[in-house]
Amino acid sequence: MDASQLAQLVVGWQASGAGGLSQRLTLALRHVLATGVLADGQRLPTERALAVALDVSRPTVSAAIAELRSLGLVESRQGSGTIVTPRTGSSSAIDLASAAPFDASHLGSLTLDTANLLAVSPPSGVGPDGITVGLEALREHIARRHRRSGRPADAVNVLVTSGAHQALAMVIALRVPVGGLVLIEELTYDGLRPLVESLGVGFATVRRDHLGVDPSHLDTLINERRPDLVVLLGGVHSPTGVVSPAERVEQVAAVLDHHAMVVLVDGAGDDLAFQPPIHHLGASCEVAEVISVGTLSKSAWSGMQLGWIVTSEASVAQLARYRATALDHGPSIAAQLLAGQLLQRFDDLLDARRATLFDAARQFEVWFAEALPEWQVHTPDGGLTVWSALPGDDASGFVAALAAGGVSVRAGASSRPDGQPDPHLRLCFDRPPALLDEALDRIVEVWNARR
Repeated sequence: MDASQLAQLVVGWQASGAGGLSQRLTLALRHVLATGVLADGQRLPTERALAVALDVSRPTVSAAIAELRSLGLVESRQGSGTIVTPRTGSSSAIDLASAAPFDASHLGSLTLDTANLLAVSPPSGVGPDGITVGLEALREHIARRHRRSGRPADAVNVLVTSGAHQALAMVIALRVPVGGLVLIEELTYDGLRPLVESLGVGFATVRRDHLGVDPSHLDTLINERRPDLVVLLGGVHSPTGVVSPAERVEQVAAVLDHHAMVVLVDGAGDDLAFQPPIHHLGASCEVAEVISVGTLSKSAWSGMQLGWIVTSEASVAQLARYRATALDHGPSIAAQLLAGQLLQRFDDLLDARRATLFDAARQFEVWFAEALPEWQVHTPDGGLTVWSALPGDDASGFVAALAAGGVSVRAGASSRPDGQPDPHLRLCFDRPPALLDEALDRIVEVWNARR
């Protein structure tokens, strides 16, 4: 690959990421290397040629290549130039299955030093009773965002957790007895069924239509099954990408209020609607007890491993005692401090992130309409993924063929707790353009080979 070809793969690199030019170029080249377009052992263009093609100084390119070398992604050999380091035992498959940010480059600069750590009291974050609920400043940030969306909350109502999955597990474990029953959606977070089953709890599924949860079927199931808890997805639904309109949310709230249910709302997709604000179930229910779960894993970075539960003050204390006894002593202080920094400028970050995701989703839609017109691609209202229906009854076979062809996607059946076949794929578009281009080329190649 010559310098001009490589430059085409990183178009727009100066406007992406954070830091100086060399740091941004390093990030862009890392994204290209992740596609597998450059084979193991392939030689990179010379620094001089690449600098000319990118219209930057040679020291900028040299610094970027040096950083790639320090990361072990490339290596320089006397007389051979710089080559892509062979990835022994690693896969070159492009991951469109994981609905999470590709990296943390969109977060901008975050700083954490010893002075920040020394200011924490108690130093470990754990009180003398062995209980921790999270740093006060972070809990207030979370409560403030909750109040802005019409849902009452103060810091005392917030428990900081090690991600949304832990938050869901804690609430279900405490609110549903072994052998009890929860209602979950027929299409939902793919980790929910194994989580529920691991806790010795049964489940029944609520139908969805193009607007969200079917309130009539929800009412019927509650009457017939008398569940201990209802678990629903808030904000942008995963995997479909649907944001329920206010009227549908009010209808669902009315059913939950009528039965005085306890409802656990997984708000992992709350912040990524392309047309905010969204209508929250917690702002509509007047009788039902609504427990909210949130996370930064979709809107910021999954590597932070930080989430939260918003519930009554008494429930926060109960959940914290349970965690200290059965699980851990809460998320790391460093993660909480970094999350607090992010939440101070979260609105600006979300505005930029939504715009980027919206553009990527529309590009996906156009591309599939042109290259694979027989696929039915649902236009998402937000989030990180598209929900696409293939011809036929089940897409699992094509998922396996794609994996062999170097692209990892999620089969629709994995989002169905009932285990039934499903013709859909879930594909994450929150990836660098060069990575998406290569992935989409591979998808078409595999699809055409199977026709």
